[in-house]
Amino acid sequence: MDHILAEAGLCMTYLRDPNAIEELDQDCIFADLCDGETDSGQPVPLPIGWLAHRALSDYDHLILASDRHTGQHMAVLSANDGDTGQEGFLLLETAFVASAARGRGVIARMIALALLRIASFGPVPQVIATTTGNPVWYRALHKVARRCTGAVFFPEPDSPTIRLDSAA
Repeated sequence: MDHILAEAGLCMTYLRDPNAIEELDQDCIFADLCDGETDSGQPVPLPIGWLAHRALSDYDHLILASDRHTGQHMAVLSANDGDTGQEGFLLLETAFVASAARGRGVIARMIALALLRIASFGPVPQVIATTTGNPVWYRALHKVARRCTGAVFFPEPDSPTIRLDSAA
């Protein structure tokens, strides 16, 4: 099922079925996302370079954003389900937005779509985790957390200390 973001000119598609994901042309997706960014002969930008070493069907959740008019892929978000033994969690693995789509809040919208679609299949994970040192990714996650009632962002963006109640 596609979700249209008319004001952003994007069409977002959430995929969860490994067979449907496997049918995607992964090379075409990566070429679209890197369009214009590798013309200088530089290596493919991360995380696309890293993502290209895995099959998209390795992920439990995949969200693709494409231009509504041209169909060119503009962004990708991949995630996997995890379990600590005490609770399930959603691990956001990779997010990449092509330069032409940056500044439109695409990452936050992709996360929101993933949570809505996951909720349509069952309970929403109580914990969403990722590893990042990227301030853009961090701000997008913080923006999503502010919109979720009762959400606690850990660690706090500008906090010099770690709150143990949040860590628990």
